[in-house]
Amino acid sequence: MRNKISLRVLFFLLTGSVFVAALYRNAGQNAATTGLLIFVELILFTFGIYGILFCIAYPLGRLSSFFAEQSKGDQSPFATDRLPQQILPPRDHTDV
Repeated sequence: MRNKISLRVLFFLLTGSVFVAALYRNAGQNAATTGLLIFVELILFTFGIYGILFCIAYPLGRLSSFFAEQSKGDQSPFATDRLPQQILPPRDHTDV
């Protein structure tokens, strides 16, 4: 995912904000416009709450992974020990 905002996205955001501003301008004149405005506000409010909760939860999640790394105990002192390599005498395969 790119971290850039394209001109197309900015155009759609500008168009959406103009649409919402037009709804606010006509909100008192028509019940359907008022209902549509409430619907748009509900969607924006929902995304805003999700954004705020994410901004709160993300640092807490990073802290829990940091503390999980800190709480790892020492490894066993025998963790690096291995069985000795088994040395097999060479076999002569021509005597078969």
